[in-house]
Amino acid sequence: MQLAIFSKRLFFVSIALLIYFLFVFNGIIHKIDYPVVGAIYELITIPLILLVLAIFLYTLFQFILKRQINYYLVFCSLICGVIIVLMFVIE
Repeated sequence: MQLAIFSKRLFFVSIALLIYFLFVFNGIIHKIDYPVVGAIYELITIPLILLVLAIFLYTLFQFILKRQINYYLVFCSLICGVIIVLMFVIE
């Protein structure tokens, strides 16, 4: 039961990360020309990249070693995998 609640929370976090990185990849955040927004953008981006990697590795750990699979973990791994691929494809 605890895994279901935690995986649901991870799913919503990965959706929020996807929305953030879509804004970043589309250049919407770069168009806002306020120094405070730019500073917050720079402070937040690197920890969020590390969070995407951590969520992706955690879901792989759950799949491979613990053999615990539910739909939330599958979608979390897909979303984080897409974000990771887009980081290397989009400049």
